[in-house]
Amino acid sequence: MSEWKMTYRGVVYPWHCDHMGHMNVMWYSGKFDEACWQLLATLGLDQSRFRQDGTGMAAVEQHTQYRRELHAGDAVTIQSALLEVKDKSIHMLHKMVHDASGEVAATTVVVGVHIDATNRKAIPLPEDVRQTALEMKEQEINAFKEYVEDTTEGRPQENAVRLAIREPQKNVVRQNLIRTFLEIHDERSDIDC
Repeated sequence: MSEWKMTYRGVVYPWHCDHMGHMNVMWYSGKFDEACWQLLATLGLDQSRFRQDGTGMAAVEQHTQYRRELHAGDAVTIQSALLEVKDKSIHMLHKMVHDASGEVAATTVVVGVHIDATNRKAIPLPEDVRQTALEMKEQEINAFKEYVEDTTEGRPQENAVRLAIREPQKNVVRQNLIRTFLEIHDERSDIDC
């Protein structure tokens, strides 16, 4: 899917590794956090905007899946997309890619809530930010629908997935999981739905 935005590029340092010799989970979270801030900045939510408006963002939920170990010296890139834009929150999907192999090392979904920095209460996203986010999400969804149709042609097991994406669903979480599943496995030939 061409609509992914690159939001982080870096390397695993020896001090990121634990006693097992691979990058510890705290560093995955840290790198994903940096990617969140980059994605939010592309929407117009950066430090100067927060200072000006007296607002901020708070992560209230995060789900991470670890798919491949990373070791000292591995270069990684995080690509991000928007899953959902609500009145007061944004759901972000990030995938961490091992640059040398192209394999997805981890994915995470983060829910960020726009808050009043003084009262620490959720408030609506600024209208310009919300519109930008909705436009970005719409582009991503259209690209994803094309992607699903292109990659599921002639595969009966996946036709149900394709239909689920086309039909309006009340269960947004299911849609997001289907979307994540297909995107992360696009280079594998052994997709199991």
